[in-house]
Amino acid sequence: MRALFHHPHEDWTGSARAFALAARGLAASGWQVLFACCPDTEPHRRAVAMGLPVHPLERGDGLMAGSSALARALREQFVEVVFVHGERAHLAAAGAAWRAERGVIVRRFAAREPVAFGRAVRATLRTAPTKVLCTWPEQAAAIPKDLGVIGVVTSDLGVELPAAPDGTARVRREGPLRRLVCMHTRGHRARSAMVLRAVAMLAPRHPELRVAFVGPGSDDEELRMHAAALGVNRIVAHLGDAGEPAELFADADLGWVIADGDDGAFGVLDALAAGVPVLVDRGSDAARYVPDAIGGVHLEPGDVSGAAAVVAQLLAHDADRLAMGGAGRARVARAYTQTSMLDGFSRAADAARERHRPRAWGARHPSERG
Repeated sequence: MRALFHHPHEDWTGSARAFALAARGLAASGWQVLFACCPDTEPHRRAVAMGLPVHPLERGDGLMAGSSALARALREQFVEVVFVHGERAHLAAAGAAWRAERGVIVRRFAAREPVAFGRAVRATLRTAPTKVLCTWPEQAAAIPKDLGVIGVVTSDLGVELPAAPDGTARVRREGPLRRLVCMHTRGHRARSAMVLRAVAMLAPRHPELRVAFVGPGSDDEELRMHAAALGVNRIVAHLGDAGEPAELFADADLGWVIADGDDGAFGVLDALAAGVPVLVDRGSDAARYVPDAIGGVHLEPGDVSGAAAVVAQLLAHDADRLAMGGAGRARVARAYTQTSMLDGFSRAADAARERHRPRAWGARHPSERG
């Protein structure tokens, strides 16, 4: 199978990571893969570091120009399946498949992403065969019946399990410090404020506490200023997108995930896989992956004092924390492995290729009309 993973965005996100992990895993099983991204970006750097063959995309390309460049890759590399996220990438891939006269599209809907097909994308379904890969079962159930999109596959995210942690002798770089890793993303100012306020409440009585904000926007100046205003800037680190999940959680005592979508799902799964209990807002996307009071704790949104009490309780009771960590790790091993995620991508590609029907290549592509 020859597959291209199309990521035209410049940010490294959970969705980009899903594509990169899938590409690497499928390549290991014998697939020929390409990871299409913009040069000199974080996705490009990460893809190269993972050993993926990279097809460069040009920044600022218009939709039609982007389709033309992608079409060349489809023709020259004999690509059979193109994986995409989002409407714009879907349109570019549809145009490329039409021009190259080859390739089918697998549109993946990320965790929490509403299932929707815009009018332009609906028009391309007649000329560019498209199948759907959903993360959650309710997304698959929401696929409009009038689209004629068949071969819908559901497959949740998955991660590799690191070596089993030795919770009773977790290595510490700075003596008896307690570390909390907060998985952050842009657009959640209230949630990040709640974390900082809880840390400010804990700091006077817990001088051993250290906090690391990681993920998109975690090194923004506004977040740094808020930490300084609360007087906790000396114990809070802002790491941005730096660091790999296995490294971030290898020396953590607690995780706190305030991200949504694929970012939030990966944040939770990375922590649980490392044997680290996770705090999440009750009712959030991330809460779906955390069994309450078993693999972590569901917090009441906005309850700063309650969150601070939960953190203090877990940091003070090693046995409870280690039991939660073990339960969370077992849950990942049972239900959220990278092998199961790769199986979903493979099944989606097989469904797309098997159900591909010849089409009238001479017809004008809908994106060129008018």
